[in-house]
Amino acid sequence: MIFRFLTGPQRHAAVLNALLAKLTLPTLAESIAHSVQERGRSIYAAKGRARPVTADQIAETTLDHMSEFERYTLYSMAMMEMQVQPSISEQWSPPPRNPFMMRISDRDVAVQAHYLKRRHGIDVTLGVTGPGVGSVESETIPSCDTCRHRRRVRVWLRGFESLSEDMPSTDLLPCKIVDQTLEVWESFFRTEKGQRFVLPKNCPKGKAK
Repeated sequence: MIFRFLTGPQRHAAVLNALLAKLTLPTLAESIAHSVQERGRSIYAAKGRARPVTADQIAETTLDHMSEFERYTLYSMAMMEMQVQPSISEQWSPPPRNPFMMRISDRDVAVQAHYLKRRHGIDVTLGVTGPGVGSVESETIPSCDTCRHRRRVRVWLRGFESLSEDMPSTDLLPCKIVDQTLEVWESFFRTEKGQRFVLPKNCPKGKAK
């Protein structure tokens, strides 16, 4: 099966695509802009796979919980599929890997925003956190990445959490104290995949490395 979410460019190219989509969308005719947004929801509803989705599935799909980076990344992919060119003299980069697995920082955005300002005299930026989420860097939020109880599990190194609908057996979780943190993991897997952090955050049993 072909995936739209491809292993592709570095973070800077993914951010530039999203910035270009944010600049371009308001310049499109209303009907085309609507089609781009519908295609973006379709890509998300299909979980990045190149497979058809129904009108009802698209209608039930919302992007409101996403960060601007995630939302405009989907719109950039939609524009590429629809052969809509950026509104300025920049070209799209190849589609990024799954935007929900990319760790984009405010600094990544600032670098590309500075490039567009220097080259085109355009001021534009992107939010990298979803509604209700603070702008603090993800590395500073207590999580498995910074916890002394984390253990290396092969399937998680490949992004297991983005592939699984249900919680796996406890021996596959990257945690040495699963019994104490089981409630955290159950809550993590009850959360819709598109709204999950890469790993559970703010675990009350977490201990800094």
